[in-house]
Amino acid sequence: MAALWVEDGVYDVDSGYLAGHGELAAMVGSDQHQAFIARGCGHFLTPAHITVEHDHAIAAGHSLLVLRERDAFLIHRVTAHHWPLTRTPDGWRVRRRTSRILDGDVFAHRLLAAGVRGEQPHRPAGADDRAARTAAAGRPGRAS
Repeated sequence: MAALWVEDGVYDVDSGYLAGHGELAAMVGSDQHQAFIARGCGHFLTPAHITVEHDHAIAAGHSLLVLRERDAFLIHRVTAHHWPLTRTPDGWRVRRRTSRILDGDVFAHRLLAAGVRGEQPHRPAGADDRAARTAAAGRPGRAS
């Protein structure tokens, strides 16, 4: 999964902040992520809205994280995503993925709106940024 990002790519999710191939690969190999896989899970992504300009693109869309709980599959979260991409000699790669759970936070909606316009999102003043706090505290992020 890390190979889909540029070497210094960022995954900025509400539950953590990951930078570079090493942190991305560590998240996928983490006990929590592997436990999700072992018990049954899936990410379902909606078709993305993509704006391409030369060797750069911005994609935006939603995802559902579905986890198996006993004998049923339940939606664990619905998330908004904003993906700046760059074309490399090896194909398109992710520069950054910013993801926020759709729980009423204004920033999650701004991610989608900016993506549809082909723009970078603007964080509202005073917005809750759990990912930035996690990074500032020096704690590795967890993402799903």
